[in-house]
Amino acid sequence: MDIIGKWKVKQLNIPTLDGVIQCTPDNMPEGEVFEEFAPMANAIFEFTPEGSLDMLLSFSAEELEDAAKHGERVRDGYFVAESKPWKEVDGKFYYLEDIEGEIMGSEIDPYFEIKVQPDGSLMYCMDMLLLERV
Repeated sequence: MDIIGKWKVKQLNIPTLDGVIQCTPDNMPEGEVFEEFAPMANAIFEFTPEGSLDMLLSFSAEELEDAAKHGERVRDGYFVAESKPWKEVDGKFYYLEDIEGEIMGSEIDPYFEIKVQPDGSLMYCMDMLLLERV
């Protein structure tokens, strides 16, 4: 499977004290816990051929121009909020997460799997985001 290109959020799996809440970008629950997920819910995720996974956020032309003036990355009418390396190994896809250390004496592998679902969508971000092609 070729994952290069732009993807959007189809479903969010948000962990809470009461369990995981599933929602879509169009029906986000209200409350402080969910506010931090709102920008991510409407983001575009682009897998580039160069091995970068970029989170793209939509802003007005004026805001994008201002961001570019302040040295922020702007591309194709989007603000590049985050870039992470991704790779394919033996037909599986992985992205680099900013997690270091060890668990029970074993080093943590900083690459997390991007799981291809039967319908071709991608489970990403420690299974919190289900992505579909734009």
